[in-house]
Amino acid sequence: MTTDRFSAFVAAELESARNDPFDADARIREWLDDVEALYRQVESFLAAFTASGAIRLERRPTTLNEEFLGTYEISRLVIEIGPKQVELRPIGALIFGAHGRVDLIGPRDSRKLVLVDKAASRARIRVLGEEDVEREKRNPPPPPTWAWKFSEGPRRDYVELDERAFKEAVLAVAS
Repeated sequence: MTTDRFSAFVAAELESARNDPFDADARIREWLDDVEALYRQVESFLAAFTASGAIRLERRPTTLNEEFLGTYEISRLVIEIGPKQVELRPIGALIFGAHGRVDLIGPRDSRKLVLVDKAASRARIRVLGEEDVEREKRNPPPPPTWAWKFSEGPRRDYVELDERAFKEAVLAVAS
């Protein structure tokens, strides 16, 4: 009996993989591009300070290991402000409720940056039944437009990433 159930399980998983192939390499490349775009945005926020030498930015390699992606190399962005260091550290591309997460980490605290739908104002969880899944297969929702946002508070409200919000977050984690 167990062998029959196991064989059926294996067959179902193989069929599922054929019908919905997941390309881990493509997702990693997309994630690396997402993080690079975030770093360029942060660099633009700090451009006047880096040009004057008041702030130094350095990319440092790190390795992530995610369950469905495996092990891959990505960079952290270290922000040196005098003797203090703050860093943007990628956490992962496959994050529940988001398309990725990078933490802003300082000596005093940390903040979460999540890549979510630009229209989203806070984290939402939807539970779909079989009928809902079938309806979305027939009439799929439009693909999201991704945006980096800070995730704050117990309700996980989102705060738009802009220059003011970023500088306030650096102050919060560093001072």
